[in-house]
Amino acid sequence: MTTIKELSNLTGRRALITGATGGLGKVLADTLAELGADLILVDRPGSAFDGLRENLIERWGVKVECQLCDL
Repeated sequence: MTTIKELSNLTGRRALITGATGGLGKVLADTLAELGADLILVDRPGSAFDGLRENLIERWGVKVECQLCDL
């Protein structure tokens, strides 16, 4: 059986994730990082990235930028 990881290689691509510190945002960030995408994580002021950036960099070796912004 072919996995999504085998079908998708996002190396060299960037992904913008809003609501990045919430449950779905964290899962999406981890999945896209696993596939090789560099990430721009956005969440509203008052949210805490609490090690999310460092965790993604350490686990997947991708570039991660974090921004607080109320979209």
